[in-house]
Amino acid sequence: MGTTRTIGAAVEDVLLGVSLRSLYLDYQMRALGIEDEDDWADALRQLGRAERERLSREANDFVADVCRRLGERHAGDHRIGRVLQDWVADNKDYAAFDALLSHFDFPSRSRVLAEARRLFPGTLTSHWQD
Repeated sequence: MGTTRTIGAAVEDVLLGVSLRSLYLDYQMRALGIEDEDDWADALRQLGRAERERLSREANDFVADVCRRLGERHAGDHRIGRVLQDWVADNKDYAAFDALLSHFDFPSRSRVLAEARRLFPGTLTSHWQD
């Protein structure tokens, strides 16, 4: 089990109902060379702090790329908007907020927009419509 996984394959998985959290976990498991989710926490504990942080950053970067692609290619699809909303609720990643706020309308948009504008500088958020 290698760490190679394409953005396109991950997007297809999301379209089939896989959560971004599951993609994040899958990325880490592939990088650690494990197949059983029950072994994930033990494998992380065996890593040093720097290795854990690097793995987390790489997994976040991968999911951020998936979020960008989802926003660009599936703008307006309410299912994808919901997936992105679920991700930004727990993960304060600019790429996910940008994909969501640039390409989707949803009932809690004003609240999410306000949160994103608190988190990120105005130069990164000025293109989002109120």
